[in-house]
Amino acid sequence: MIDKKSKLFLLIFIFLVAISIIVTYYRYMVLKDFDILTDEELFNESLEEE
Repeated sequence: MIDKKSKLFLLIFIFLVAISIIVTYYRYMVLKDFDILTDEELFNESLEEE
């Protein structure tokens, strides 16, 4: 059996991972919070900035 502290740590870890996945899904799929670059010049400029 798993001792009490390990079980608590595992539950908190799984909870944080699940929250992270849900927030990321919401941000990208629901809010559509991303940029689509179709202009080749603009795309090349953005690569040079990084």
